[in-house]
Amino acid sequence: MTYITPSITIGVASLLRMRPPPLGAPALVGAGPVFFRWYSHACFRFATLLALTCVNGEKRVPERVVGQPQAVTKTLDILKRAVLGLSGAQATRSGSRPRGVLFFAGPTGVGKTELAKQISALLFGDAEAYLRFDMSEFAADHAADRLIGAPPGYVGYEAGGELTGAVRRNPFQVVLFDEIEKAHPAIFDKFLQILEDGRLTDGQGTTTYFSECVLIFTSNLGVVGTDSEGRPIQLVEPGISYKELEETVGAAIRHHFARKLARPELLNRFGDNIVIFDFISPETAQRICALRIENIVETVRRELDVTLDFTEHARQQLFAVCTADLRNGGRGIGNKLESNLINPLARRLFDEGFDSGSRVTVTEFHPGDSDTAPWLRVEKSSDGLR
Repeated sequence: MTYITPSITIGVASLLRMRPPPLGAPALVGAGPVFFRWYSHACFRFATLLALTCVNGEKRVPERVVGQPQAVTKTLDILKRAVLGLSGAQATRSGSRPRGVLFFAGPTGVGKTELAKQISALLFGDAEAYLRFDMSEFAADHAADRLIGAPPGYVGYEAGGELTGAVRRNPFQVVLFDEIEKAHPAIFDKFLQILEDGRLTDGQGTTTYFSECVLIFTSNLGVVGTDSEGRPIQLVEPGISYKELEETVGAAIRHHFARKLARPELLNRFGDNIVIFDFISPETAQRICALRIENIVETVRRELDVTLDFTEHARQQLFAVCTADLRNGGRGIGNKLESNLINPLARRLFDEGFDSGSRVTVTEFHPGDSDTAPWLRVEKSSDGLR
């Protein structure tokens, strides 16, 4: 069993303008070999990371995460700092901390998860390569054991932890903790250790290092609350100024960590890395709706070999219905399109039949009412829908 010494990794990393693994985290050279993987994959990725972030990121990310200029700009600034190895530079020792930490907050359906995907694509070349944990699944008392593995003598000990195992197998990835406020309070002790020390020791006694990970936490705190009778109420509404939204959501986050969880030290670890997302504007909603309609058109063409088209009148009718309520963001628009376009279109194509290669033009849309479902008026090309 042969190990690469810290001095060797530090030397190679400095030549490649890379931050080395934390001291005390030896890389095993064996059948892998791990050192070649470190050199060829990690070093290459991070050596080119700054250029990708500055050039591609500022052009590509706003095209995918629309209507969030403040959130995208702040996120890219934090990533540039992480790329240069300056995250936590004000601390006495910052080398073992995660390379980047982001806390995304704001309304649902406004692009928090999509921005996490774009960060993964930017840093590691694949938008779907990030590691995601839905924290609503970690609300039970024993939830922490799922992340780091059960202690000796307990069921699941041999399986190891879901988080520690995944990061140990691939330490160079984006790790997304979705809806963090739904996690059991014991989970936050683990987060505190990761953010402060950059490592976790699992139930089997193996230490996992997070020094090359980018950690992203998301939350909907400050958007929906409860009244005195426990009923949900909307705390902020579309149309509110970004400054007021930022203040309201920020105050809710501070209250949650300082008062409800009694862990203000965890909030301090996030520092200024809290990124507040705005409600989507009516103009952004129209753009999102148009993009989603184009996705539907492309899917119909690919799956059914049918060209789907719309008159301007029908398109504007769909826009009006699908963008009327902006509280659920882009996700709400997608749900409205499913109910008002995909379902009635599928009903007609299924019930009345269609010819391969035909053209179907939607000329009118009716949203339906309490007695009737949404329906479409369409025109067919020759040998098309009958």
